[in-house]
Amino acid sequence: MNWKSEVEEIKHRKKMAQGMGGEENLALQRSKGKLNARERVGRILDRESFREIGALTGHAVYDDKGRIREFTPANVVIGQGMVDNRRVVVAAEDFTVRGGSSEATISEKWLWSEKLALEMKQPLIRLVDTAGGSVKLIEKQGATKIPGYADWPFSQLLGQVPV
Repeated sequence: MNWKSEVEEIKHRKKMAQGMGGEENLALQRSKGKLNARERVGRILDRESFREIGALTGHAVYDDKGRIREFTPANVVIGQGMVDNRRVVVAAEDFTVRGGSSEATISEKWLWSEKLALEMKQPLIRLVDTAGGSVKLIEKQGATKIPGYADWPFSQLLGQVPV
């Protein structure tokens, strides 16, 4: 069995995810003197220690043959890395995708990073750069996500590892 086409598809999707919110949004971020999420992660972690988790999460549009046509990654970058040779979990909001809005994110990524930090007893570093939420989205949903996270481990996390 040959997995070449599947491996190529994964590489293609990873490349799309690296585009974050697109060149226009990345340029806007730079024009404000800000780093994007991956650049911020790169600055805080030991060189080349970051291992991203869930880079392929987001919203995809497919053509009639099932091939990916467009991809908007989730607006949070998570993973593990090292700070002074100590393993940490990191979650960085990406302002280039939907203004970093917590209401428009894939909340499971945040929760997953917090659960990982708790389970592994590793410090959690959250790099926040957000507009604070989308009023239009909150109106459409009729509520905010917080405190609606049924299994949000944040208070438990605070009692066990640095956040």
